[in-house]
Amino acid sequence: MGLNERTELLFGSDGMEAIESLQVMIVGIGGVGSNCALSLARSGVGKLILVDYDIVSASNANRQAIAFRSTIGRKKTEVAQELIADINPAAEVVAIDRKILPEDVDWLLGQAGKPDWIIDCSDTITTKVALAKSAEELGIGYVAGMGSGNKFDPLEMEFSDIYDTRICPVCKAVRKAARKEGLQRMQVLYSPEEPIGMTAEDDFARRERRNVGTVAYYPAIMGHLLASYVLRKATGR
Repeated sequence: MGLNERTELLFGSDGMEAIESLQVMIVGIGGVGSNCALSLARSGVGKLILVDYDIVSASNANRQAIAFRSTIGRKKTEVAQELIADINPAAEVVAIDRKILPEDVDWLLGQAGKPDWIIDCSDTITTKVALAKSAEELGIGYVAGMGSGNKFDPLEMEFSDIYDTRICPVCKAVRKAARKEGLQRMQVLYSPEEPIGMTAEDDFARRERRNVGTVAYYPAIMGHLLASYVLRKATGR
């Protein structure tokens, strides 16, 4: 059987056509984003736009789908692009090697074209809100992963509007920034599980912190759930 045959058995021929025509931008190819990107590639998504500026480090190996001893020191977007080509050579992959700040969002969408969906796995609060606001204004589907650090139980994850979230300190910081920008809604995947000793500031960036613990399964599950959300929305499932 080919790559898409078992997926088509589940989604049907019309669903498979919808998946193959999808254009999805993943911002942040870390623990959550790398697992999400490869999940979408295995599902047959037609175009993937990968956005990240960082390199693979040894400490990434406990959670990132692109992190191996052989890939340490290489660009994350480059490694992800190679893996996707090996999984699904029919997929078009655009790699954008750049750190995206709020003022870069217009440039990013101009560079990559208007995707059907943005899956936001970025680390910076203000960038998340800027991406969500642009998606709202342009009619682009949007969903974001919230904090995956210092948490244990993936069964507590749930999809929610940002204004209905609770406990999660990253969500609290995002809510504050979203209200300031007048954002009407923002779909997120988060967990109300109490994190271990974690706080978040307005420009909280996980990669710059040293007290955030992670475990292999948690960001991977979050990434797969984000992929599932977009696939189900795109196919009416």
